Amino acid sequence: MSSELIGIAADHGGFALKYAVVAELKALGFEVLDLGTDSEEPVDYPDMAETLIEAFKDGRVSRGFLICGTGIGISIAANRPSRHSRGTVLRHRYRGACPAA
Repeated sequence: MSSELIGIAADHGGFALKYAVVAELKALGFEVLDLGTDSEEPVDYPDMAETLIEAFKDGRVSRGFLICGTGIGISIAANRPSRHSRGTVLRHRYRGACPAA
């Protein structure tokens, strides 16, 4: 098992996919810091991006995943000029299979 702690945060649009990613990371032997959201209740994606960015700044995680409905908004929030994180939009076929998608 890896001792690396990987952070993950999602808005309500990425809620279902977040749990699939968490399960896969754990199956690969990683420890996961789940930073929310914990339901399909609407939340603002910039707030969820901020939770992961703070985990980077605090040194709690060295890598992380941000997930939203399209990946675009949360990527923009993660890549604001004043931040040191870098986000890349990845689209996956799983989106069509998500009950919440």
